[in-house]
Amino acid sequence: MTSPPNLFNEVLGVVAQQVRTTVQPEAAAVVATTFSFPLALAILVVIFLLVQARLDSRDPKLRFAPRSAGDIYIPFQEDNR
Repeated sequence: MTSPPNLFNEVLGVVAQQVRTTVQPEAAAVVATTFSFPLALAILVVIFLLVQARLDSRDPKLRFAPRSAGDIYIPFQEDNR
């Protein structure tokens, strides 16, 4: 039986061989040149989330709102019978 690192290396070698025979260099070049739109979109989403978090932190209603469902639970009072 092979050890886990050797098994991982064997699997990785088989996958790398399959990728070499499957991926065409021309297709990789086309994807590399058209990758700018998804990358720009991802950057815009991250910037939006950062700006939105900054704006939300300035809103007093959101600042004092409960952060999780655990913050709204009221504990039971002990009954002295």
